[in-house]
Amino acid sequence: MPQNTPDPLSHEEFKTLREIGAGTARSIPSAHRERLIRLGYVKELLGNLILTEDGLTRISLGNNRLARLVA
Repeated sequence: MPQNTPDPLSHEEFKTLREIGAGTARSIPSAHRERLIRLGYVKELLGNLILTEDGLTRISLGNNRLARLVA
């Protein structure tokens, strides 16, 4: 996970991250796509978005749990 504390993901951004990980993402809002790539949680490979190790870690921690750890 990035060393600096990441900005919290919105509920919808976290849902998108989980959908990418599960391979069920259909239509990804461009703002979500850009932000998740910028944060290092996903990367584009051969035209598809895939989770990075940081993205997998973020999902395993959960969105709310990470917010409590940072606070």
